[in-house]
Amino acid sequence: MKKQLLIAAVAATMTSVAFADISITGSAKVNYTNTDTEAATKTDSVVTGKSGDVAILSTDVITTSYVAAADASTANEIKHELDLNIVGKSGDTSVVLSVSNDNSGTAENNTLKVENSYVTTSIAGVNIKTGQYAKTSDTLLTDHTSATGYDSGKVSLDTTVSGIKLQYEDKADTAHSYTVSGEVAGVNLSHEINETSTDTKLSTELAGVSIAYRSRDYDAANMDAQSLLLSTQVSGMTFTYAMIDTDAVHVTTAADAASLAATAQASLVTALATYNTTPTAANLKAVTDLEATVAAGDVAGSALTSVRTAAGTVNADAFIAGTGIMEANAFGVSMPLAGNTVAIKHISITDAVGEDTSNKIIVTRPLANGTTFEATYTDTDNASTQADTTVLDLELAVKF
Repeated sequence: MKKQLLIAAVAATMTSVAFADISITGSAKVNYTNTDTEAATKTDSVVTGKSGDVAILSTDVITTSYVAAADASTANEIKHELDLNIVGKSGDTSVVLSVSNDNSGTAENNTLKVENSYVTTSIAGVNIKTGQYAKTSDTLLTDHTSATGYDSGKVSLDTTVSGIKLQYEDKADTAHSYTVSGEVAGVNLSHEINETSTDTKLSTELAGVSIAYRSRDYDAANMDAQSLLLSTQVSGMTFTYAMIDTDAVHVTTAADAASLAATAQASLVTALATYNTTPTAANLKAVTDLEATVAAGDVAGSALTSVRTAAGTVNADAFIAGTGIMEANAFGVSMPLAGNTVAIKHISITDAVGEDTSNKIIVTRPLANGTTFEATYTDTDNASTQADTTVLDLELAVKF
């Protein structure tokens, strides 16, 4: 009997050690996407290499314009995103490991990608987090240095003094930052100071309207960005408005475009003279780029596009990394309907080329087996690609 009790006690202890304070969560979704593209048809025309009495190029050039065409292509795609999160705890210390397996279309992906891998603990009232992790759960902010979007070699220290949170963060390959955050008179405030920028956030609720404002200010020019999010509920419907604006150059009037065209003309003459003196590949490219601006059929419009492309670049660390977005506006309304959640959205995004507009209808329905089905229909007018698209996306998702 004693041996049996001892064996039972040992078995119970081993089971406790193996499984206590270990949690596994995750999510998975599979998307089927059908995209119809109304492409543009290219037409070439000859434009003389002269402007008035000034010879711009030694020969005439061929420019390209676009006219709308019928539906040109249809593409089908099936892709998946699988995520697994493992958390182990021992007292105040936690170890977090997140892995994912994502694919796009027919591309095969047999590997697991490590996203988060970090340790958190607390020593004398100071919270410590170190390892590899995304800077924030805020999807509008992408302050990531690695290609996968997750910084490694990071450490974060924070403590709370009289309700005010003080945080210090350092990364192995970039500058450190200091953050002060807390609540003042019902307003949540956060101010982060980096070596070359500051990040300020304010959020509150006023008369039933949720308000969130954010500002990224940089030492360099044409890189500041602001965002505003408003949300409220009326008669069971949720109304949302979102705005992003950057300090990239905005050119909107014909007078501005004409002035820029004249500037481009003068710059082209200078660039051509430079190339004739020093015929290098770099100088030739400068001539070609300016020629495309000046010699196109719509000189003012081409100058407008050229200047937007050159001066409309936004810092990749502003809100949406790797884009030249100058401003974005979106309005949406969602409501329950016959067991579904139906959302309608209108989105306008202005980049260096022009304004892209999208209209979306999203229907989401929870299923009895614990999964969620979502159908999204999007109709987009793409200024940047001279093509309109309609996309139907069907998604099956589960969380555990």
